[in-house]
Amino acid sequence: MEFTGIQYAGSGRAAQYSPMPNRSGSARVLARSGGGESIRVTVPPESGRIITYPTKQYMHSSDAKYAAEFVGTFFLVFTVGCNVHTGSIGAALSIGAILAVMVYSLGSVSGAHLNPAVTFSIGLSGRHKIDFQDFCCYIAAQILGGIFGGVCYFSIFGDAFLLHPNPAYSVYDALAVEMIYTMALCYVVLNVATTEHKEQGNVPNHFFGLAIGLTVTASAITIGSISGCSLNPAVSVGALFAAKLTAVTVPVRLWALYCLCPLGGAAMATAAFYIVQGGLTDQFEYEVIGGATRPPPTTVIMSPAYDRPKHSNLHLAKNETFFFDEETERHNISFGLMWEVADGFETSDIDASCVKFSADGKYMDSIYFSNRFGKEDKRSGESIVVHMGDNATGHGTGFGMKDVNSPAERRRRKKDGIDTHDDEQVEIRKLSRLQVVQPRAKYLFFVVNVFSAQHTFDHLKQMRVRVVDKDKDNQEICRYEKKSMKNNKNGFILGVLYSKHNIWRFRILDMEMDIKEHGTYRDF
Repeated sequence: MEFTGIQYAGSGRAAQYSPMPNRSGSARVLARSGGGESIRVTVPPESGRIITYPTKQYMHSSDAKYAAEFVGTFFLVFTVGCNVHTGSIGAALSIGAILAVMVYSLGSVSGAHLNPAVTFSIGLSGRHKIDFQDFCCYIAAQILGGIFGGVCYFSIFGDAFLLHPNPAYSVYDALAVEMIYTMALCYVVLNVATTEHKEQGNVPNHFFGLAIGLTVTASAITIGSISGCSLNPAVSVGALFAAKLTAVTVPVRLWALYCLCPLGGAAMATAAFYIVQGGLTDQFEYEVIGGATRPPPTTVIMSPAYDRPKHSNLHLAKNETFFFDEETERHNISFGLMWEVADGFETSDIDASCVKFSADGKYMDSIYFSNRFGKEDKRSGESIVVHMGDNATGHGTGFGMKDVNSPAERRRRKKDGIDTHDDEQVEIRKLSRLQVVQPRAKYLFFVVNVFSAQHTFDHLKQMRVRVVDKDKDNQEICRYEKKSMKNNKNGFILGVLYSKHNIWRFRILDMEMDIKEHGTYRDF
């Protein structure tokens, strides 16, 4: 059987596999990464192993996201200034069009907010759409982009317009229309670009940029002659800053009107979105499972269907990957580590830790003997990832472990024909729930280190990790055994549990490291 797959790195799309007969009777995996590299692996088809292959993965960095917000907002403000100073009759269409194309161009990088009010509404809507660091940096980048846009059109025209209400209308009239139409803009963005519920959401779609741009066009035509139609604190800051360069006095009330009122409109949009999208009834975007809000995926471009490989109990090798099925993701599972200590090293202290990282490589948290409870569910304080206790002896009798010499355990080991005791365990109480209450946790690394001074893994005979389904009478579903420990190292990255295309996998890394004496997971 021959499997051909192409990996579109950076696009968020899953590799597609098509089975084709192979006359040699072997199974081959062909992969092409975004960097143009292809890899071919041949193994006997009866081996029953899951084949993994290295592919380059590309992800936009935080700096790229902030730069995208800066560039997009710059073009928006610069377009506004040029249209106003040239007296263009198509200003509303031009401004809406530049916003639409910037959203399409930069949406896959940063989400293309290009407006502090939009960022504010997305953050306020919850659902883990944006973290606090990105929230602050997005707004800062947008304001800087707006200022730069204002300076650029001022340098061209040698003048700058003063954003203010039409004299025929009061400040309160301008305040009202700015809030109402900022609400309309943010409400449209929340619905067309962030609703990813499987049955009720709008994402993915191909009209989000057009819908957002046309909302601005309609708003400019409707209220442009009343308030000037800013709807965007970054546009307001850019325009007022440029006006300041002309030595014009800008009243404080104008700064408040055009910079703060859009935030009020954003809050109104979020409230409307919350009500309409099921926030009051725990449905749709705000569906509750087990007392926690379900956040949709954070990407705008969704992956196509990805088939999970079928497998049974596996003895994995280095760089091989185990795919969890949907049923197992809803069960309590444990990662049990066992090591056998050589004679003369009875007091060797070995520590196992689970270290969590986000999709962009940011450290989140560590679960280990002195921080045993992850407390991932911030609402209830419930822990999903739990370290079951320290064992300094290497004999499997530490806190939270079963006594390996008990009659019940001896009978179980004899029945199973394999060792079933663990020296330390990390329990995950439903991977599906972890994805709900802490969706940023995409990578969970399992690391082991020798804490005792002047000891390395040379004093161990062997080490193994096994994954057990605790809801199926502790059925073991996969394991990895490291027989040779002669490496003169004292740090070991055993494997990584990670989510990709909404499927959880466990990959064996088997990476050896040399860390300082009495080191911990922080030294990896």
